[in-house]
Amino acid sequence: MDAFSDMVKPTGYVAGTPHMTVADLSFLAIVCTLKAVGRFDMSAYIEINNWYDRMRGEVPDFDNVCLRGAESAADFMSKLGDSDAPLAKAAAAAAVSSSSGGDGELQIYGMSESAPCRVAMMACEMAGVSYSEVRTDLNNGDNMKPEFLKVIYCRLGLSQ
Repeated sequence: MDAFSDMVKPTGYVAGTPHMTVADLSFLAIVCTLKAVGRFDMSAYIEINNWYDRMRGEVPDFDNVCLRGAESAADFMSKLGDSDAPLAKAAAAAAVSSSSGGDGELQIYGMSESAPCRVAMMACEMAGVSYSEVRTDLNNGDNMKPEFLKVIYCRLGLSQ
């Protein structure tokens, strides 16, 4: 966290720019999850907390596209206890696939509990790109359902 704090200090943004970049969105999803989980004391990191508060105001619909998923991830993690095996399985949810639906709208396949999925959603919000979330819950085997595999095979240029 010290290194992250040092990155934010000069300009208030992760990449050292005078404005938000995708680097900020990536870190925002992670920091939001850390805060929601509540197992890490971030009170000493004033620059990070100030940056986080500012990002919450700069990302459109932040509570819906980021905070909701972080809180859901925290709830999921609290149910895991100390077992690492389910956590590894949950981490696999970070694999995000996107495609364009029949109406031209971007579809983001994944779980809002996944930080990378929330990064994709926040990027769409920032760019004003219309999208829909196609919930793909690895814990329920959604990634093995024919409709999901069809999208993946198509994106990889493979036949089923």
